[in-house]
Amino acid sequence: MLTTLARDNAELCRRYLGRDAEFVYYGLNTQDFPPVEPQAWRPNRPLRIAAIGNDRDRDWRTFLAAFGGDERYDVRLATRRRVPREWHAPNVKIGSASGLAKQHELYAWADVIVVPLRPNFHASGITVM
Repeated sequence: MLTTLARDNAELCRRYLGRDAEFVYYGLNTQDFPPVEPQAWRPNRPLRIAAIGNDRDRDWRTFLAAFGGDERYDVRLATRRRVPREWHAPNVKIGSASGLAKQHELYAWADVIVVPLRPNFHASGITVM
């Protein structure tokens, strides 16, 4: 059985390889990120927006164009990828969030998590969700 983490890849396998492929959901280690009951949501002002990731298909340009330079948003971008200087803005902090403690801290800080992606044929972004 051929499996894939992306629905698009299952279709590509059928179309180009003539093989059936089964889409499987990505699993999450619940010891690292234990399920919790939802809490009443009260967004901060400015709204705290975070994005995290290092893969090549993150669309940081669109993400920063949407929220950078707008004082209604406090933005944190966690990546080890180089982000061109011209995309930086005063309301955006760019750095890494290596390790579970830093990732938990980022998620706890944020009101909203954004996963900006360019079209791709792999499971880009799935680990953030």
